[in-house]
Amino acid sequence: MDDGRSVGAVRPSTELRIRDEPPSQWKLMRHNRRSIRLHGYDYSQAGVYFVTICARNRECLFGDAVDGKTVLNDFGQEVADSWEWLATRHGYVELDERVIMPNHVHGVIVITGVTKGGSPFDGAQDP
Repeated sequence: MDDGRSVGAVRPSTELRIRDEPPSQWKLMRHNRRSIRLHGYDYSQAGVYFVTICARNRECLFGDAVDGKTVLNDFGQEVADSWEWLATRHGYVELDERVIMPNHVHGVIVITGVTKGGSPFDGAQDP
């Protein structure tokens, strides 16, 4: 039996309230699943991070699954281009593998902590 408390569950009333409330209130209402973040960990520090980014309402916005593979549409290609852009824009970012699926993206981002002209963590600006 689904009681609406499972990981990733969204209650329709919560979804509607989020759209109707000002952005300042979203933080209080949008989190209705358990966080897997480590309490007290500084995610801005150098490290290797696995990220998942989901399309709103998990709509298939990035392409279609055909024969077990994702065929990207224009939006999906923009996501792929944006992923590659991260490393060219931010000198302290290295990219590892990424997978774009019709409604979400998985990727590994390496934050090195070192960029041209200094570290992003000591107040230096991006190139």
